[in-house]
Amino acid sequence: MEINFKLKIIYQLLFVIISSINCHEVPVDDINNQIFALPQDKHTRISVTGVLNKNLIIKIRGNKTTGYGWFVDNVDQLLNPSNNTINNTSNNNSNIIIKPMNLNDNFTTSDYFVDSHERGMTGVGGYYYFKFKPMNEGESKIVFTNKRPWDTSDQVKVEVDVKIVSSETEL
Repeated sequence: MEINFKLKIIYQLLFVIISSINCHEVPVDDINNQIFALPQDKHTRISVTGVLNKNLIIKIRGNKTTGYGWFVDNVDQLLNPSNNTINNTSNNNSNIIIKPMNLNDNFTTSDYFVDSHERGMTGVGGYYYFKFKPMNEGESKIVFTNKRPWDTSDQVKVEVDVKIVSSETEL
């Protein structure tokens, strides 16, 4: 029992240390990307509309130093055409509406950026950036959960209903 507790603590510390190492640039809303900032209220559901040929980036507030992180709960549904599509209007053989682009094996992102802070400060929060590539027009849903990697209990969830359209004139 004590060994499991120690392993959890070690895993949590490694998770915080490794995940805080980041050499990527903060994504920006530009010709290639659309960024949507999400609330982190408990059990929130929101809708976003994205455009084909523009990455859909979901920005969500978090603090890795607490041991909690944001995870995508429904990756299988996103990648499995039979479960993914709510309303697919594409004539393409693939029913995948949006494809996760920067998830690791734990279904979280390494694109986490700490807020600017004074030197020496610890426990500073930041933002997770989840990147999705629109594959077809249609509607889908992404479910985010804020939890510890080993925790299976129900935590804060944010459901994002996604609609992908062919051009910005349809927004």
